[in-house]
Amino acid sequence: MTLPAFLRNVVSVNHKVKWESPGGKQGGCAIKGAKLHAFDELWNIEERHCRARCGWQSACTGYEFVQVSESRRSSRTGTVTRCKLHTQPIAHSLPLPGSLFAVCFVKRQASLSTPPTGRVSAGRLWQTPSPLPPPPPPPPAPPPEESGP
Repeated sequence: MTLPAFLRNVVSVNHKVKWESPGGKQGGCAIKGAKLHAFDELWNIEERHCRARCGWQSACTGYEFVQVSESRRSSRTGTVTRCKLHTQPIAHSLPLPGSLFAVCFVKRQASLSTPPTGRVSAGRLWQTPSPLPPPPPPPPAPPPEESGP
């Protein structure tokens, strides 16, 4: 699956997001005060797309990416991936038995000395224009006309 065009442009804006593994261990995400359905779930996408989606969603607190054997879910062979975009605080990571690969990352806002200016619209960062310079002064008044004799 390829990243949608609108998302490819937004990913470059995510430079202000820092990703941390809670507890520094591989595994799934354990949620503080777990609430049912406090996440969005996406299947068969790559981890980088999972991370990008979490990065641009302001409500996302972190993501869990898991790869499992498809034979656990059906009679087919191969692997499937699952991406969970969490909206509740993540406490720590925990082992996920039966998974081939599992990671959990918490989204943190990186500190920037000078945050970028602009707004995101339709997946693009539009730079906020600098204030316009003051208008030029008005032209000097024409000299008074001399009246004749």
